[in-house]
Amino acid sequence: MKINIVPLIIILTFAAFAIFILSMVFRSFQSPVDLVSKDYYAQEIKYQNQIEKLKRSEEFQKKIQFFPAKNTLKIQFPDSLEYAKLKGKVHFFRPSNLELDFSVPFQLANQNLVLEKLETLQKGVWIVRLDFEYASTEYFVEERLEF
Repeated sequence: MKINIVPLIIILTFAAFAIFILSMVFRSFQSPVDLVSKDYYAQEIKYQNQIEKLKRSEEFQKKIQFFPAKNTLKIQFPDSLEYAKLKGKVHFFRPSNLELDFSVPFQLANQNLVLEKLETLQKGVWIVRLDFEYASTEYFVEERLEF
């Protein structure tokens, strides 16, 4: 009696493929699926206002400079601004982990904004969003930095 091995190879190939697919499905369910922010839909409605801020901010985009260092960030504003009229928030956004995001309010006394003691900044890529008001007009500047 001669045993044909071809059907056994076909069955083992299908079984291995099924195990591979099931393991990939299992692994995909283990991955966290977070939205970029918790109030995503509310932010989407306000997006037109954000677009207008970005258009107004084009003049500041190249004039505002960011200098990251360990646990500190120095943001340098143009000399031509009246610093008493400038206030806002600096948002630190970590694309890989929603729980590390935080904001720091500010009001300038001179040309430089220095944020110190930023121990929560882990090494890696951060998106720094500068949302500020100058002379009753809102602006928004975003910069991708690596700490």
